[in-house]
Order: sequence, then C-alpha cells, then structure tokens
Amino acid sequence: MFAELMFWIFGVFILSSIVLAFFYRRPKLGLKRPVKCVVVTVGDRKVLPALTTTVRGLEKLGLDYVIISSNPLPFKNTFVVPKDRDGNKYRAIRWFVENYVDEKEWYAFFDDDSFPLDDQFAREIDWAEENGYVAANGVLVPRAGRSKLCFSLDWIRYFDDLTRFRAATGVLHKPLFGLHGELLVVKGEVLKRLWASMPESITEDFVFAMELVKRGYRTWQSRTRVSIQSPNSLRDFIRQRGRWARGVFAASYKYRNALVMVLYSVGVFVNVLFLPVHILLNQSLVVPAFLASLYYVFVYMYGALKAKHVLAPFMVWVEIVGSLYSIKQRGFVVIDKS
Repeated sequence: MFAELMFWIFGVFILSSIVLAFFYRRPKLGLKRPVKCVVVTVGDRKVLPALTTTVRGLEKLGLDYVIISSNPLPFKNTFVVPKDRDGNKYRAIRWFVENYVDEKEWYAFFDDDSFPLDDQFAREIDWAEENGYVAANGVLVPRAGRSKLCFSLDWIRYFDDLTRFRAATGVLHKPLFGLHGELLVVKGEVLKRLWASMPESITEDFVFAMELVKRGYRTWQSRTRVSIQSPNSLRDFIRQRGRWARGVFAASYKYRNALVMVLYSVGVFVNVLFLPVHILLNQSLVVPAFLASLYYVFVYMYGALKAKHVLAPFMVWVEIVGSLYSIKQRGFVVIDKS
C-alpha cells in the first residue's frame, strides 16, 4: 500500500508538472540591458580548463563579466576574495555583494563550468521589471566531459528544467524547487537585501530561492540555454549529487518545504527499484509504477542516445548512491573540471 501510494504521488506530480509547464509564457524580448555577469570559482588547476571555456563563452556574446576567485588567475577582471572572507561559494558571493553590488543594477551568476548560449536573458530585463519579477534561471544543457556515463545521466537536469522547474519558477513564479547557480539572474536591490541575511549553506542557490519564496518575490524562467559541463568521473558525479542532497534536505527542513522533501524522497524511491522490479514484485503496482517510472525511462534513454552509452538507462542507481553519499558529506565539494 505504501509503495503504491508513493508511485501514484510521484506519477501524478510528474504529469501535473508537464501539464502546468504548457502554460509557460516565453518572456518578451526588448533592448539589451547591461547585466554584470559574475563567475564564482575556487580558481585552482582543476577548474582552469572549464573556466577558460566559460570566459570565452561570455566574451563571444560580448557580455560584461568579473571573476570572483579564491586564488589569483590569469584573467582580466578577477577579484580575489580575502582569505578571512572565503571558504565556500556563499561566503565569496557575500563578500562581493557587500563590496561591489549596486542596488540599481542586474547581475547574472555562473559557476566556473557554465556559460550562456545566448544573451536573451539581458533582453528580458525590461519585461521582468514591468511584471515585478526579480530573479530568474535559464534552461541547463549538459555538455560532455570525459565520462560518457555522467554526460548521459546529466540530461535529467535539462528535462527537470522543462517540467518541474518551469512549472514552479516560470509559471507559478515561485522557485519552490530551488534555483540553479548557473545563470542566476537577480536584481541588485534584492541581492543585497537577502544574501547577507540568509543562513550559510553548501547549496546557497537553493537557500536563496527559499528566501525569495518566503518573502513573496516573483521569478521567471529565461529563454536562455546555459551550457554546463558534466562531471568527468563517476566519483565526482556521486560527490556532486551528495552535496546537493545534503544541502537541499537541510534547507528544506529549515524552511519547512515539505513538498521538496517528500518528492525528493519519492523520486529516490522510484529510482531505486525502477519499473521492471516493481512489476515483478507486485502486479498491483503496474499502473502507478509505469506512470512514476516513465519519466525516468524517457530521460535516461534520451541521455543514452546523446552520449552513445548503451548501459546508461540501467545505471540509474548512480543517482541513488549520490543521494546516500550525502550522509557523509560535510562541506563544499570541488570536482575535477579539467
């Protein structure tokens, strides 16, 4: 009975997200507004290749950018965070906000392995201000690292953006499932007001989203696609997912976001056993298990085709290992992006 209920909940949730996403209205484009792009990085040798790609991507689009780094870098417009103010991404951004952010400007934050594929987000600002929106995300599009398996599994992020994130951030205009650190567009006034007052976290983007929801701010989903690099190894993939799981669960508990906690748990439960096992164990679960698992079947098959990795659809347990790894996760994780 419990398993059947879990599958029905998740199946109905996925279906509802897809239906709700159809009501998404694409932002209207206007003149290109000045937006300061901010790339946050630890700046060590592991991230330099990906960071170089990011800088080239921003320069190709003619976007104004600065780099916030824990270490000196051979790039222009690099701000090195003082050692006593550094330690993780949250602290680095807080230092930048306190010293450089202008309330009247708009900012777009990126990780050191992500860059926009177009500048439409900068041409949506006028429309956003007219409608009272203060923050946005784009749609994440994975690009291959050295691991075909990780690249194939990472396509779940793309489809999540087109379904549940679009439904929440772009249709309801409330980031109930969080915001990505990749192309986090935000008004300077709101950034200064919230960042220094919100609690420190290893998933600072999710906490920021919860603060926006708590205070009634409205968001939108940008048309812009954002290129993100998939982890280079299975180990890094698991560590990355572990950090997310630990941070999201901790913040969801703090902000009493039962929706995320329940659906995250149910999603893990669905993934663990997957469709064939459910059917073999209990015939009464065929319909709800099919509904709940169909989304994952489609996504992982799509990722397998993109990565040309035949075994990828049968490797869904990797996501589960990542979530379980959160039990031992203690701090921010820097993965290899070379």
